[in-house]
Amino acid sequence: MIEMILLEYEKETENKLRWDAKVDNTIFELYIPKWRVPKPWPSKIHVDIVPITAEQNNSDRITSKKIMENPTLVTKHIVADVVFEEEHTKTIRYCPEGEQKDWEIGKPYIPFALTHNRAERLRINVEWILQSI
Repeated sequence: MIEMILLEYEKETENKLRWDAKVDNTIFELYIPKWRVPKPWPSKIHVDIVPITAEQNNSDRITSKKIMENPTLVTKHIVADVVFEEEHTKTIRYCPEGEQKDWEIGKPYIPFALTHNRAERLRINVEWILQSI
């Protein structure tokens, strides 16, 4: 089963942008570092969350160094693998894999409905909805 949700731009912090979507009476907030977001910043994104196994690895992770070397990479969609960190009342907090400086997303609190029965590992795919001029 694939969950696809549409998040809308909601907030800007010093280093990140946030998109929100309501899922089963819970707000799903996804923070993405500004270095990883194309300009102009998309007002909407598609997010797909799927379970992954221990054997699956994300070898195509895009880092800030790769984007500095090739700025066109910023338009590529995000593929972020996350691992279970902590269960809360309506969500589970997951932590991105890899070095923190290269995380393409922040630590998401994912509503239970999107965690595939509280899976230990998930892959979060983010597709930019770019405005054509």
